[in-house]
Amino acid sequence: MDTNTLLFVDDEKFILKSLKRVFEETGYEILTAEDGQQGLRLMKDHDVSLILSDYRMPGLNGIEFLEQAREISPFATRIILTGYADMEVIMSAINEGHVYKFILKPWEEANLKLEIQKGLEYFRMKKQQDELVTTVKEQNRQLKEWNVTLEKKVDKKTKKIKEMNNILKQKIRELQGRDKVLEFLLEVHTLEESLEVILNEIMALIPVHKLAAYVLAPNRKSMKPRFGIARKGKVTAVLASKELKRCPTLSPSVPEDQDEKYYNGLSAANRLGEYSVFIPFEKQHNCLGLLLLDNTETKTSFQESDIKLAASFASLTAIAVNDYLVTTSSSDIEKTIHAILQ
Repeated sequence: MDTNTLLFVDDEKFILKSLKRVFEETGYEILTAEDGQQGLRLMKDHDVSLILSDYRMPGLNGIEFLEQAREISPFATRIILTGYADMEVIMSAINEGHVYKFILKPWEEANLKLEIQKGLEYFRMKKQQDELVTTVKEQNRQLKEWNVTLEKKVDKKTKKIKEMNNILKQKIRELQGRDKVLEFLLEVHTLEESLEVILNEIMALIPVHKLAAYVLAPNRKSMKPRFGIARKGKVTAVLASKELKRCPTLSPSVPEDQDEKYYNGLSAANRLGEYSVFIPFEKQHNCLGLLLLDNTETKTSFQESDIKLAASFASLTAIAVNDYLVTTSSSDIEKTIHAILQ
């Protein structure tokens, strides 16, 4: 596994020393710079995964530095560290300046480590998406070349090429949906708003009549639906609270002998019925909830490809739920879920 390289930029030396101390035993490669220009020079010689920069610095300020840093390492996650709670400037930096997140001084060590870990996960996902898009573009280029000669071949081969092209288009649509969700999660939204965007993207990609997101209850003994949508004719509609109450309460336990198919495939362990399937989503091997796909009313069976496509959004759902759990106290979570289920 490649070692992640972190770049810390701050004009105060004691801040840099404190940051190095926090991450000295994490296995990351740590680079430090006392101003933006020094940081840019370091980036030209190192493959940086994440940048944590002070906002107010002499010369280049944090936003100006990160804008130039983006040209050198476009996939590096960019985080602002500031001692000033100027929310208007900071939110503008997040939503318009391509800054992933901001952290206020003084920071809490555990929270700082968590934000860096999330930022590195975002870096890996963006790189994987870029690699996949590059592959798709190359396959499309090859497909265009093949079409010049395939016109004279038999219908069977022509049909196969069209199927490949449809798969590629579906993959591009999936990437666009994932990218849309990622961009949405970078901004400040409620959990229900985030789940609505994720569930709508899944429903736009696969034939599912009813789709619900279950979140682990505070007592960790059950999972209850937090948000759901359903098809009504040619449009989708949010499930009302009384409709959510009719959804079954699920157990968070996972059979110990399940293999990878439990998460990614159409196995018996994923079925609640002939036309009802669930997909767990987890964070650091901790199950946070389930996506429930239900076609009981339409009696339409799910295909293996449908489940794998829906499972590709499970990690994004985990990010949304984990952000909510991290930023909300246990008592607040319990009050919120209790209010929704009344």
